[in-house]
Amino acid sequence: MKKGDHSTSPAIRDALQQIARASRSKRAAEGHSAVVEAATRALVPRLADLVVLVVRNEDGSHQVEVAHREVTCESELRERVMAHLDMLRQAAGRVSSRSQTLRSHWIPEAKPSAIQALIGDDPAINEFVAAQGIRSIIVHPLTARGDSRGALALARLGDSPPYTGADFAAGILLARRMALAIDQAQMRAAVQRTEEGLRLDEAMEKWAHTFETASWGAAI
Repeated sequence: MKKGDHSTSPAIRDALQQIARASRSKRAAEGHSAVVEAATRALVPRLADLVVLVVRNEDGSHQVEVAHREVTCESELRERVMAHLDMLRQAAGRVSSRSQTLRSHWIPEAKPSAIQALIGDDPAINEFVAAQGIRSIIVHPLTARGDSRGALALARLGDSPPYTGADFAAGILLARRMALAIDQAQMRAAVQRTEEGLRLDEAMEKWAHTFETASWGAAI
C-alpha cells in the first residue's frame, strides 16, 4: 500500500462499484463466484495489503479467495488458508459463542496477545497469522437475511499504517453490501436453474406426447 494513499471513502466507492458491476455480469447469473472474485480483487491495495474472503456455498462447501499486494504470493497463501480452514472456522465459532452474535472485529495493532485474545491460543493458527507479517487486521462477518454467508478479513502488512476507526466503520458497510451482492447472485442462479429445469420438463413432455401420438418414423 502506498504511503499517503489512505483515503478510505473513494476506495470504498470504487470497490462497491466493482462489486455492483460484477453482480450484474453474465457470470453472476451462474452463481456468486464472479462477485466473490471481483470483491476480493477490488480491495487490494487501496483498502488492504491482504484480503481473505470465505463464502459458504449452497452445498455447504466453501469458496476461498485471496488477494495480496504481491500477486505472486496469492497461490501459496490460498493453499495455506485452505489447509487451515477448519481451524480458522473453529476459531471464528469460539469468537461468536463468546459474543453471542456475529460481530466485526478490529485489531489496530496485531500483537500476538491481541490475536490470541480474539481467536484463542491455538499455536497453529497463531503461527499462521504471524507468518503473514500482519500489522493491523479487521474481520467482518458476511450476513444476509439473518444467515451467515462467510467472512471477510482485511489486513495491512509491514510498514503500512494501522486501520483506523473510520476504516472499520467503512468496512462494515462494505461487508454488508458484499453479502447482499453474493446473496442476490445465489438467488439469481437458483432462479435460473429452476427456469432451466422447467424448460427441460416442458421439452420432455412435448417429446413424450409426440412419441405417444406418432409413429417412431414420423416423430424422428
